[in-house]
Amino acid sequence: MAVNDKKVQAWIDMYFDLCKTAPTVPERNECAFRLIKDWRNVPGNSTDEDLAAAEHYLFARYMVSNAHCSVTQMKAMTRAYDGSKMLIQDNATLEKALIRHNPANPPARATPESLQWGLKGCDDGEADRLADNPHQRVPTIAWDAMKFNGPTRVIAEIGKWVTPTFLK
Repeated sequence: MAVNDKKVQAWIDMYFDLCKTAPTVPERNECAFRLIKDWRNVPGNSTDEDLAAAEHYLFARYMVSNAHCSVTQMKAMTRAYDGSKMLIQDNATLEKALIRHNPANPPARATPESLQWGLKGCDDGEADRLADNPHQRVPTIAWDAMKFNGPTRVIAEIGKWVTPTFLK
């Protein structure tokens, strides 16, 4: 199955509409991401590639627009996650250990289209951040932004421990 861009955009629009009363664009982005994440965690929804691409977009847009991490870091994380997922998604043991955020729900397949939606979320999030609060401090490296699962949680904790204070 391939990602249908019109369906992805429809998911994004629906969640933005549900959050239209948020006082700021970054708060709308957070609301939309949290709602779509909850919906994706409902059993049976996690493998929908269009829904996954929309969630990746909304996650990236939320993280960057709220200055939880830089656009550069989020793009690197997006490429690393999708690239890793593409390489290991056919190995059930590695997929369960390294990719799944919810052990009960298998993830959607990684596709070049889902990667592109994540990268678009990075760019749109940066535009939102600059429009809403251009002077907001953005961390050089936000280790907590990488805490998803067992291995990434360990890497993030080590990174926080060894990173010099001036880079935080």
